[in-house]
Amino acid sequence: MCTTGELEHDGNIMGDTRISIRHVSSEEQPREWTSVLNLAKAHRGTLGFLTDSAFMDRIRRGTLIVAEDDGVLVGYCLYDVPRRGYIKLVHVCVATRGSGIGKLLIDAAIEAHPEATAVVAYCRRDYGLDRFWSSVGLSPRGERPGRALNGSVLTQWWMQLGDLDLLEDAALGAGRPLVAYDTNIVTDLFGSPDLFRPEREASLGLLADWFQVEVTPVLSPQVDVELDRIDGELERTRQRQAIAHITRLRSQRHQGSDVLPELLRNIDATVLDADPSLREDFRHIADALTADVAYFVTNDTRLLHHGPAALPTGSTLEILRPHEVVRALDQRLEQPVFQSRLIEAVDLRWTAASSSSESELVDAFISHAHAERGKDLTRAIRAAISQNPRGTRVLTGPKNELWALLAEHRDADALRVPIIRVARGAASNTVALQLARHTRHIARQNNLGEVMIDDSNVTVMMRHALLADGFRDEDGFRASLINRTMTHQQFMHEHPDLPVHHTGHLRDLERRFWPLTLIHTNAPTYVIPIQPRFMYPLFGAPRETLVELDRPRALGLSREHVYYSGSGKALPPRGARIIWYATADQTEQVRAVVAYSRSLGCERTRPRDAYRANRQIGVLGRDHVLSAADKSGQVTVVRFEDTEVLATPVGGHDLQDLFAKHDVKQPIQSFRRVPSAVFDDLIVRERRNST
Repeated sequence: MCTTGELEHDGNIMGDTRISIRHVSSEEQPREWTSVLNLAKAHRGTLGFLTDSAFMDRIRRGTLIVAEDDGVLVGYCLYDVPRRGYIKLVHVCVATRGSGIGKLLIDAAIEAHPEATAVVAYCRRDYGLDRFWSSVGLSPRGERPGRALNGSVLTQWWMQLGDLDLLEDAALGAGRPLVAYDTNIVTDLFGSPDLFRPEREASLGLLADWFQVEVTPVLSPQVDVELDRIDGELERTRQRQAIAHITRLRSQRHQGSDVLPELLRNIDATVLDADPSLREDFRHIADALTADVAYFVTNDTRLLHHGPAALPTGSTLEILRPHEVVRALDQRLEQPVFQSRLIEAVDLRWTAASSSSESELVDAFISHAHAERGKDLTRAIRAAISQNPRGTRVLTGPKNELWALLAEHRDADALRVPIIRVARGAASNTVALQLARHTRHIARQNNLGEVMIDDSNVTVMMRHALLADGFRDEDGFRASLINRTMTHQQFMHEHPDLPVHHTGHLRDLERRFWPLTLIHTNAPTYVIPIQPRFMYPLFGAPRETLVELDRPRALGLSREHVYYSGSGKALPPRGARIIWYATADQTEQVRAVVAYSRSLGCERTRPRDAYRANRQIGVLGRDHVLSAADKSGQVTVVRFEDTEVLATPVGGHDLQDLFAKHDVKQPIQSFRRVPSAVFDDLIVRERRNST
C-alpha cells in the first residue's frame, strides 16, 4: 500500500499548543471517523487507495493517529505493526503544507511502540514527496512495481530505530576512522563507466585495499535520497545495489536535532539564497558530525569552500577531496601498503634480542596505541629472553637498524608467540605482512599444527596483517596449519563445520590453513614462461635460495609481486593458479617449472602507467617494463601472491612426460592455459619428493 503525505520543510515543526496528537479508539464518535474519511478523499490524488473497512480495521487495532487544531482535524496517520517489529506507515496525510504535523504524527507512532526496530513506508515516485520523507528522517532503500495500470513504481523509505544492530555495532565500533562519502563520490566509485566523471580517477583511490582495511566507509541517509533522484532506473538500481553493503549513519532529524540548523546559521544567508541546494548538502555534514565521522569526502567545490567554516568550534571533522583523505590516511599510517621493493632492496637478518639494549627495544617497539608502559614491555622482553633466548630475535637491517621483534617458543603442538612487533616506518606494514607468514614458516619447519599469538598489545597494523594472512581473532590471534595436499572434497569432508559460502573460497581456505594445498578444484591454471634473469628477483629470493632451500631469506618469499609481459593472450584471472616455467637466456638455461603462485588478476595497459601504478610492489625496473611491451605498445601486468618454490625444479623428461600426459604442446613461449590436472600432478609429485 502506497504511503504519502504533504510536503514539509526542515525544522518547521509546529509549536502551537492547540495541536493535539492522539490515537483514535473504536469508541470514538462517528464525527471523527467522518472527518478522517473526508480528509483522505480531499487528498486522494497522493494517497494509496484504501477501503472504508481498512480504516475501520486500523481503528480497531489502535493504529490510527489524528492531529487536531482546537478540535478541528488537521491530519491523520494510519500504520501497521507487522510481526517483524517495524512500523509500516500506510497513510500520512495533513491538511496544510509545511505545518510540521506529519512529523508529529510519525513521532507519535514511534513513541507508542518503543520496541519497534524501524519505520518503513512505500510511496509512488511520481508523487514527488521525497523531501517530506527525508525531512522526517526516512531514506529510500529500494523500489518495486506498484499496482497502478500505468506502470507506477513504489519507493521504499526506511528509518532504523532503537539500538545499533550487530552489523552497525561491528562497523561503527571497530575503532577505525569513519569516512563518509558524498553522493558525487558514490557515483564516481560505483556509477556506470559510460558516465562522464572528471574526478573519477582520483576517487577510485578510495577503493585501494590498504585504504579499505584501515577505515570504515559510511554514508549519510541523504546519499540514498539523492541517488533516488536519478531518472534512469538501471543506473539508479546499479548504484543503489553497489552501496548496499556500506553502513548507514543514523539520521537524527526525526529527533529534532539542532545540528543542521546550527550549521546553516553559520553560513551567510546570501550564500544559501544564491544556492539553495547547499541546505541539502549540509544534511550529509550534520549526520557525519552526529556520528563522530573523521573525514567527509567530496568533490563538491561549494561544500569544500563553505563546509569547514560552518563546522562548530572544536569539531574534528575534516572535509576533504579523495586524494587529500588518502594522503591524510597514508601519512597517519606511515604508508600501509605492501611494498616488496622496500624489504628486498636491503639485507635483513635475524639477530639475538639480547644483542640489543632494552632501551633500544622499548623505544622501537612499544605500543603507544595501547598506552603500553615501558616497564611492562621490558619485563616481557626479559621473560622471553630468559625462557627462550634463541627464539627471541630482532630483525635488523644492514646498518643494524631495528625492523621487527619476535619472541616464540614451542608449546606441545603449537607455536606460542608472546611478542610480535614491527618498528614504525615506511616499510612497517610490509614487514608486518611478511612477519605474519614467517610465524607460520617456523611452525611448519617444526611440524606444529597451530600458531598462537599471545601478545596482548598487538598494534592495529599488525592486527590487520594477521587477519590478512588468515589468522582468526579468537581471544588472541590463532592460525591452524594443514601441511598436506588434499582434494577439495576431502577437505570439506574432514571439516564439515567450516562455513563456506561462496565458490571463490579457494584462496581463503589455502591462506587460512597454509601450507594447505587443494587439488582437484578445477581452478583455472596457466603456465607463464619467465627468463632466469627475472626469476630470482621476481620471487623475492636471492639466486641461491632457488637452489639451496636450506638458506631462506629472513622473511621468506614475498607475499605479493607483479610481473610484466608482452603476451596478450590467455591472461590468468584473479584466483587462477600460475605455474612458473623458467626458460633460458644469456645468463643460464633452466627449462624447468620452478614455482607456483596464485593470480591476483591481469590488466593490459601502457608500460609507463603500469610501472607507475605498481612500482612499490614490483622489483623489476622501468627499463624491463618498457621493453616488455608488445607491438601495439601495451604491456600485460600480472599481479600474484603466495608464491611457493618447488624443492626440486621439474624439467627434462619429467616435464615432457607431465605435459604429454595432459596434451600440453611444447615449446611454451607465451602465456598458456593448461588443464588444472597439470597443477594437481605437479603438487602431488612435489609433496611425494619432499617427504
